[in-house]
Amino acid sequence: MVKKYTLFGLLFGTMIILLLSACLLSNDKFNTQPLTNNGKKWRIGYFEGGPFSGYPKTLIALIQGLIELGWLNEIQFPDLDNNTDTEKLWRWISRNVESPYIEFVADAYWSSNWDKSNLRLETKKKVIQRLNQIQDIDLMIAMGTWAGKDLANYEHSVPTVVVAARNPVLSGIIKSSDESGFDHIHARVDPNRYERQVRKFHNIFRFKRLGIVFDKYSSSGRNYAGIEQIEKVAADRNFTIVSCYAPSVQVPIGYAEKTAIECYKELAPKVDAVYLTEHRGLTERSLQKILEPIIENKVPSFSQSISMAVQNGVLMGNSETVYQPVGLFYAKIIANIFNGASPGDLPLVFNDPLRLAINMKTAKMIGYAPAEEIMQATDEVYK
Repeated sequence: MVKKYTLFGLLFGTMIILLLSACLLSNDKFNTQPLTNNGKKWRIGYFEGGPFSGYPKTLIALIQGLIELGWLNEIQFPDLDNNTDTEKLWRWISRNVESPYIEFVADAYWSSNWDKSNLRLETKKKVIQRLNQIQDIDLMIAMGTWAGKDLANYEHSVPTVVVAARNPVLSGIIKSSDESGFDHIHARVDPNRYERQVRKFHNIFRFKRLGIVFDKYSSSGRNYAGIEQIEKVAADRNFTIVSCYAPSVQVPIGYAEKTAIECYKELAPKVDAVYLTEHRGLTERSLQKILEPIIENKVPSFSQSISMAVQNGVLMGNSETVYQPVGLFYAKIIANIFNGASPGDLPLVFNDPLRLAINMKTAKMIGYAPAEEIMQATDEVYK
């Protein structure tokens, strides 16, 4: 009996030691502790498909996450005079953000400016040449789907964090929500983001005909708009999707705005709710003209992307409080990588918290009085 107990104890003790060792190794692998690159600063570059609303605020949230983790010194960001201009913001960051650990490289900024022909190919080539030949960049931030697709390959091996790609699995950036498919590529996944939004919107208004505008003329148009998720909810909840098609990424911004305005004008009298999907034609400049027929027809509206639209007249959408936790997630991924983790081994799924922003002026204009439980789930109220 004593021998059996002793043998069991030895086996049990060995198992505990192995488990503790595995935990320690795991903690080391996913550490976020600030450290230098063998006495030098880690050098970060930036690549985007083109200017887009939300990109600057996403980048700022990532920087603030690194500040929270102790990698960067505290700094006060200036007010953004352009909610799409990351080039100006990157220059400011490279000059003003101080850190003993990280450098945001001033000339390591690239944008394809939504040019699908020569410029996109040339920009991708320049980025990869810099990564392979000069080899002075330790990590790339790939902002959005285009940049993610251009760097999600084995033409280079520089760790790359794909940020703000709306559906990195469907767009082919990564293999699945569980597996990157590349050792050096990380892309955050929120598999059901738009489904949750549309379900929430439908819970509130029980609409029968939902109007959406998206670009069916480009391969990325359905991905940006989250059409498959919207269609899933429509089938579950038995409502009809009423679509209008407006080109977005392969046309001048003025034309994208014009066609978006025309589409929403066409949809407004035909639907009993509108879901404003991501589209280059949806800008601060075009938004008032887009909203005029929607409000005139007393149609509730929900912004798919950010609360800038709610602040400027859309009835409701996600509040900007979602930037902070998402930015911290990206910051932790970067910290993990600098501590030795392989990007492809890190967790990919992180869901947006669904907190609302509501424009009460618009609510009054369309005759909507939010229930108490709606207000309790609301972080931002515009009047």
